Amino acid sequence: MDAGLAAVLGATVGAVGTGGAAAISALMGRSQTRLQVQAEHDRILRDARRIAYAKLAEALSRSMKAMQQCEFSIRTYKVTPETRRQELRDEVDAESAEAEMLYQALPPHMALVSIEGPVEISLAAAEAHKSLSQYRLAVVRFRHVLLDGESFDSLMVESERRREIAIRKQSDFVFAASRILSGAWVRSVS
Repeated sequence: MDAGLAAVLGATVGAVGTGGAAAISALMGRSQTRLQVQAEHDRILRDARRIAYAKLAEALSRSMKAMQQCEFSIRTYKVTPETRRQELRDEVDAESAEAEMLYQALPPHMALVSIEGPVEISLAAAEAHKSLSQYRLAVVRFRHVLLDGESFDSLMVESERRREIAIRKQSDFVFAASRILSGAWVRSVS
């Protein structure tokens, strides 16, 4: 082999090697960019979900606390001396109005969680809202019966049962949100 042919072959091998290395680098860079874009997309989605889930969890919690306070005051009403009952009735009315206002503020938070998804969290949110709604109705019935002077023993038990269910369903929602945000839900589905 003469020197000229060796030089041409060396240049060809060098050019092909350089071109191949450049192509491999370009493909790896493109893949890396795609991974970075996907990671940023996932982060933005997770942040939006985190905000939506946190707002609903907070709204559910505030509504629950207001209903529990109202229920506590209703229970206190029966054992309150007659001279203080009107004052307590006014407190119950104010607490009931606040609980209702907080409950009525839930739908926009529910809608946002449904939009952000996934379906698992939407269902958990719907269950939490439904159980809170049933607790709310039990407290309202309890309030009307007690303030009207009727017997309330069965309604007291019903409101306690509905409260416990609502608390459990809210915990289920928070747990589902945590699993989704941590990525555990995605890994368990795939």
